[in-house]
Amino acid sequence: MNSPFFSLKDFNFEHCNTYSIIFEYPFVKNEQIETRSTKLIQRNELFPSRKSIKFSEKQIPKESTLELKFFYSNEELTFLKQNLLSK
Repeated sequence: MNSPFFSLKDFNFEHCNTYSIIFEYPFVKNEQIETRSTKLIQRNELFPSRKSIKFSEKQIPKESTLELKFFYSNEELTFLKQNLLSK
């Protein structure tokens, strides 16, 4: 649509995550609970994005609540004192 007062054009809007997001979770291996971390969202990855992680019953601790953490990568954001996004 064009007029003397304004002009409207087609644009593509994309969202981009500037820094990587790490996912930290408990994992059972050889009957021992260890904390693992996975890079869930890569640096400069476009949004929206869909990710999935699947576990078997043997890989999840037998607890009523699991502690999951999402945080920015320490290597990319060394100046941040608190990089935790959600717990």
